[in-house]
Amino acid sequence: MSAFNGKGILVNNTTNEPEIIGRLRFYPWKKKKDNLFQGLAFGGAIARGRSRGLSGEQSFSAAMPDVAYTFFPQFRINGPIERYNTEGTWTHGPWAVRAEYDQLNQFRRAVGSETSDNLGFVSLPGVIAKAGYGQVTYLLTGETRPENGQPKVKHPFLGPEATSGARALGAWELAFRYSRVKAKETGIDLLSNPLTPGFVPTFNNHTDQFTFGVNWYLNYLVKYQVNFSVDRLKDPSVTGQVPQTYFVMLQRLQFRF
Repeated sequence: MSAFNGKGILVNNTTNEPEIIGRLRFYPWKKKKDNLFQGLAFGGAIARGRSRGLSGEQSFSAAMPDVAYTFFPQFRINGPIERYNTEGTWTHGPWAVRAEYDQLNQFRRAVGSETSDNLGFVSLPGVIAKAGYGQVTYLLTGETRPENGQPKVKHPFLGPEATSGARALGAWELAFRYSRVKAKETGIDLLSNPLTPGFVPTFNNHTDQFTFGVNWYLNYLVKYQVNFSVDRLKDPSVTGQVPQTYFVMLQRLQFRF
C-alpha cells in the first residue's frame, strides 16, 4: 500500500487527497527449482485518486506510444479517478511471456459549465478506458531471461568482458507484442431540460497494434532495439483522423547506469 502525488513528481497536486495504490503479487512456484512454472508470477493493483475540474484537468491522453496518432479526444474531468490492473509473467530459460490488463475510470461530476451548450453544473457520464497487451520474447543466443532487467550476456560485443581476438556477437532477442486500447465517453441528452438544454455526443473508439522487435544486447549495459509496428486505427473520434493503418519503425539505443 502506497500514497503518491497522482500528478507526478514535477507537478503540484491539485487536491488535498493523495493517490492511494494497493498491489499484490504472487510467486506460487518460486522455490520449486527446475520446475516449469518456477518463473510464473501474477498479481494485480487498485488505485484511487481525485481530479479537480477547476484546475482544468482533462482525461487521459490517447496518443499512441509511437506518436503515430491520437485515437480519442480529451474531456474535462472532476471527481474520483479509479485504476484497476491485473498482470502475469512467465519466464523459463530464454523465454518470457507477459500479459496485462488495465482499466481507468475518470468521473465527470459537475463539469457541465465547462462544456459547450451552457449545460450548467450537471454531472456527465465518466470516461472509461480499457487496455491490454500480450507479448513473448526469446533469446536466440541462449541467455536466461530474468523477470526484470537485462539478461547477463554470455559473449559481450563490447566492454572489458568482450573476448579478445574474434569479436563476439553479444545477445540477440526476438520479440512480438499485441496491444489493444478502447475508450468510451457516454453521451447524454439534456434537450428536454428547460433550464440547461444541450446534448453531449457519445464517443466509443478503439485501436490495436502489432509489434515485431529485435533486441541486441551489446553487453550488460548497452542495448540496441528495433521495432516495427502495425497500428490499426479503426474508429477515430479526433478531428483530422481517418480510419487507416500506420506502419511505424522505431530505433532505440539504451544505456544502463
